[in-house]
Amino acid sequence: MTEPINYFVIYKSKNYSKVVADLLPSALDGKNFDTKNLNMLIDSLNKLKRFDEAVDIGKKFIGEVFAFPFIWQNSPHNKDQTIKPETIKTAEWLIAHAKKDPTYFVYLNPLLMVVEYHIVGHNFARAKQLLGDILPEQLKTERGEIMVDGKKVSLKSDKMKFLKLKFDLAKGEKEFETALSIINQLIEIDPWDIWFKREKAIILVETGHIEESVNIYMELISRRKEWFLYHEVAKLALKMNRNEDAQKFFSKAFILADKQISHYTWHLFIDIAKFLETMGKEEHRKRDLADYVFHSAINDEGNKPQEMLKYFQFLGI
Repeated sequence: MTEPINYFVIYKSKNYSKVVADLLPSALDGKNFDTKNLNMLIDSLNKLKRFDEAVDIGKKFIGEVFAFPFIWQNSPHNKDQTIKPETIKTAEWLIAHAKKDPTYFVYLNPLLMVVEYHIVGHNFARAKQLLGDILPEQLKTERGEIMVDGKKVSLKSDKMKFLKLKFDLAKGEKEFETALSIINQLIEIDPWDIWFKREKAIILVETGHIEESVNIYMELISRRKEWFLYHEVAKLALKMNRNEDAQKFFSKAFILADKQISHYTWHLFIDIAKFLETMGKEEHRKRDLADYVFHSAINDEGNKPQEMLKYFQFLGI
């Protein structure tokens, strides 16, 4: 039996012509095309400067384009982790055969991994089933420490990992009041965790408490200057018709995002362009998009500007 070709290996070896030669015909035909190769095909076309074809393929598979992990998940403030199905099979076996004791790491660690896998995949029913009747008070609260760049960093306890997954599950199912209750428990355990506070701010928007959410963001940006925090609070300022505040926050986000890889920040530039357009600053809007194109062009890690600009046009931006 012939082994399937691993196009990831070919792509990483920079044999873009081979990727395109093999994958483009089936992508154009729409038959027998494995969309897991879509990202590699589009980027290979870009690397070969076949920008129009890259955009055509992007349009053809626009649903899959928006499902790309590098767009929605692999951002600098989200966990960048891909768990392989083979790993999940092993973890499922351990869950089935290990002693059903939530204090036993051989049982709990694989279980938490599988739950995370299913939450990311939106299989919420399976995630909920796996969490079953485990209660937070059954879990260990001890937190280990590791050294990172010469500094001690506290690890999450088993209880915190469990509660975070319960939070992600509630958030995924749009049970925002439940999610808010859980994130408050996590903040009670670690009041200084910026990411827990940020998650609370996001949930407060969903429950209609925008002013409270803004207050949390103001606390966070006083402690940590991150472009995405300024971006998020800028959008909240717009919701509250505080255009001057929005302009200030967008400006700060723009400056801080300057050195980021462009495929992390393209949504920021779109929001800035839309904001400038609503403010009647059409020339600024055009200049801002031109700025984005410039930053993309000098950073080969991101999407090529020709492709992204055509996506803007295609999406009506």
